Amino acid sequence: NALFLEELVRAAAEGREELPLSVQALVQTRLDRRSQGAREVMRAAAVFGQTFWTGGIAALLGRAVEGELAELEQAELVTRQDGSRVAGDHEWVFRQVMVREAAYASILDEDRPSLHLSAAAWLESVGDVDLGVIARRAELGGDRQRAGRLYARATRQAMTGGAQLPTALE
Repeated sequence: NALFLEELVRAAAEGREELPLSVQALVQTRLDRRSQGAREVMRAAAVFGQTFWTGGIAALLGRAVEGELAELEQAELVTRQDGSRVAGDHEWVFRQVMVREAAYASILDEDRPSLHLSAAAWLESVGDVDLGVIARRAELGGDRQRAGRLYARATRQAMTGGAQLPTALE
């Protein structure tokens, strides 16, 4: 596993004597070394999925997050994309799926539904984001009716190449 090898090299370069035995443990150790604010940003970002936006994280946390995102980029945990699907906002991506999974695993189960619903609301408010992504956030937040409507719209959107067709489902 290339990620495991990369993390082992990083751990050795940092002079750590104890090396975790799994990729997940290595990644979690790396996340634990970040500042409290950066860990909060990572958890909020993980709610969105592999891709996330500065404005979305700021909305979920209720504060500015640029400093923490810079810290995470410097630590090679996230990468800023050249473009963005959200006008006027910076789009980011987790460098590795395992990093996103470790950050998501650190969110308390009871906090996940409200975070997913908040993420869905923010994504809907900015528009021009995949309706399937919004539907998944609504589903994970427990709002199955809303998720169903959004999945239906996403399916129609995919079948029509994005053309808006009137329907009785909306």
